[in-house]
This record gives sequence, structure tokens and C-alpha cells, in this order.
Amino acid sequence: MDGGAFRLTISSSIDNIIYLFFHFSKSAVVQGPSQARTEAAIAHVKNEMAKLRSSQLAYEAGLLDPEMVFRSIGFTTFLSTWLIRKVDPKGSHPSPVAE
Repeated sequence: MDGGAFRLTISSSIDNIIYLFFHFSKSAVVQGPSQARTEAAIAHVKNEMAKLRSSQLAYEAGLLDPEMVFRSIGFTTFLSTWLIRKVDPKGSHPSPVAE
């Protein structure tokens, strides 16, 4: 699955959750002693959904920035080379290749 399709799948899943939540929260009006607890739960879920949405947008912004992706790949390459050098008995990786 490519990045665009993955992003679309996550976005549509979040949108479906938001739709269902608001549909049921508006249609199920609770009266009585549990009304305050229900309203607090609805406010909590709205807050969590806002956090999730902002995290999703931050990740998308990072993945769409070529400079950040390039630096992340460079760091991952550096880290993997360093780890292999640490476990290589000779400590000479990447030249010659560790066996």
C-alpha cells in the first residue's frame, strides 16, 4: 500500500469514527443522574479525537517534507551502521562487510 492510500485509509477511518460518535451522541440524549457523566465522557472523547487528528496532521506534514524524510533516512542508516559496528567482533564495519 503506498503512502497516499495509507493516508486516505487512516483519514477515512477517523472520519467514520467522528461521524458515528457525533451521530450517536446527538441522538442519545441522556436525562437524569447520569447526564453529567455522559456529557463528561463525550467531552473526553472529543478531546481525544482532537489530539488524534492533530497528531495525524503532524505526521502527514512530516512525511510530505522531503528534507525531513531525507534526514530521517540518513539517521537510520547511520544508526544501523553504528549498531552493526558495535556487534562486529572486529569493529570494522562497513568496510569490509561484517559476516
